[in-house]
Amino acid sequence: MKRYITRISWVTRLIASAVVVLFSQHALAVGTDAGTTISNQAQVDYNVGGNPQTFILSDPAGNSIPGDALTSGALATTFVVDNRVDFTLVESGFIGHTVVTPGQNGEFVQFTLQNHGNSTQDFRLVATNLVGGIVAGQTDTEDMSGITVYVDNNGDGLTTATDPNFVEELIEGDSVDIYVVATAPVTMANGAAANINLQAIVADAGGPPGLGADTTDDAGSADTAGIDVVFAEGLFASGGTVFTLGDGILDAQDGFIGSSAALSITKTASLISDPFNGTGADRKAIPGAVVEYVISVANSGAEVAEDIVITDTLSTEITIVDDYFGVGGEVQIDNDGAITLCSQEAPDTDNCSFAAGALSVGADSAIDVDPATTLTITFRVTIN
Repeated sequence: MKRYITRISWVTRLIASAVVVLFSQHALAVGTDAGTTISNQAQVDYNVGGNPQTFILSDPAGNSIPGDALTSGALATTFVVDNRVDFTLVESGFIGHTVVTPGQNGEFVQFTLQNHGNSTQDFRLVATNLVGGIVAGQTDTEDMSGITVYVDNNGDGLTTATDPNFVEELIEGDSVDIYVVATAPVTMANGAAANINLQAIVADAGGPPGLGADTTDDAGSADTAGIDVVFAEGLFASGGTVFTLGDGILDAQDGFIGSSAALSITKTASLISDPFNGTGADRKAIPGAVVEYVISVANSGAEVAEDIVITDTLSTEITIVDDYFGVGGEVQIDNDGAITLCSQEAPDTDNCSFAAGALSVGADSAIDVDPATTLTITFRVTIN
């Protein structure tokens, strides 16, 4: 199967430059319309004994009766131009992976299909996840859902309410934009790629409205008096050798890339003092000693991490130090330099609570952590 893979190294780069040039020239050709009747008739004029004779017209079966076609009945030599199916399918619109957030729907990747053949054609389209494939250096690790194809047959852009999922009656030389719309996984990680493969299959045109049947290639059979079909996409010649790659099918790839928050959480413990040695270097973690906990939540992603709630279940061997940061301030919240205090004591609405041995921060009002910032929770406990 002939494949056009966008934004990555093409296999065709291994082919000689002259061959690539010939291929490009071929892709731009449209030529005489399929179904055109080419009609020609030869005429012979001659003298006998120096005297001009009535001309004789040619006929495919031979003619010796002088005079015009009406007089002689001579027929012109005719043939019908066959259908050279030729088209390209490439990524277009925004070049590069389309950015999506987890669970986002309605975003799309865009392709353009152009008819380089000599006949109007329909095209059937199939869009799928490119499982494990690499597009533009991005390895596929995610699958999109709800993949739907929309074709801008009327040139008014993406209109999901009315656009069909196939290319209809694309005349020679014209192009059409194709949109593949999908929904990102709700767990899509920052920088994760979901690559999409779009396949275009040539179909018959000229029938009733709607998608025609897949076009059949007449390669390998004798030329008929009717319109025969030759699949020529990818067909080119070099040095007298013809490379036949056409099968009436082309593939192109594009993809989506996740933009999300990327959180990491760290909890450290520092021994502050004990009842005998105070803050001296020889302090020990003995009953009555004070330990400081610092919980850090860093967002290294590209999106805001919203509505963060941190829950820390504490062992029964420790007790939170009351009012360490001031009255009603057992816990310090430092959100990228914005500092607030809160209390474990209930009832209150200061964003901290302590119940069933668990300290909760962020339960009363939303805490958002911006990209490239860190949220720090600090509190102290005594060892029982």
